[in-house]
Amino acid sequence: MKSRLVLAVLTVLMLSGCSLLEGVNSTLNYGEEAKTYLQEAAAFAENLPAARDAVTDPQAGEKVKKELEAMRENISSFNGLDAPGFAEDLHKQIVGYNETMLGTINGHLEQLNSQVFDYQSLLQSPVIQQVNEMKRLTEKIQNLGQ
Repeated sequence: MKSRLVLAVLTVLMLSGCSLLEGVNSTLNYGEEAKTYLQEAAAFAENLPAARDAVTDPQAGEKVKKELEAMRENISSFNGLDAPGFAEDLHKQIVGYNETMLGTINGHLEQLNSQVFDYQSLLQSPVIQQVNEMKRLTEKIQNLGQ
């Protein structure tokens, strides 16, 4: 009887331990995915000045179009992540920045498709500002696992 009770307690502890580890893994995974996403967003913003050639060079325009589409996909993927409970506010903040960037990206994709690309409006768009705001969140994301 006593051994069954001990076995039952050990089973409960092991199951709750697995749940605890899942929570830790979820937090670490989210933190890594968020950090990777922010690095990709920063690289995207840094490459925007190279879009200048898209105004006159159709091949450069196609490259810019692919980069915009890739970033749009990255945004959608990140927005769809399930953030751990204590990171929800941080995730919502990034998603808010992403929504602004998504609107801008969609507008520039329309311009590229209609071949009236406005390079200056891309550089003056909120994309770079939004990425800079997101970069400031990197430290908070790095501290998620601690």
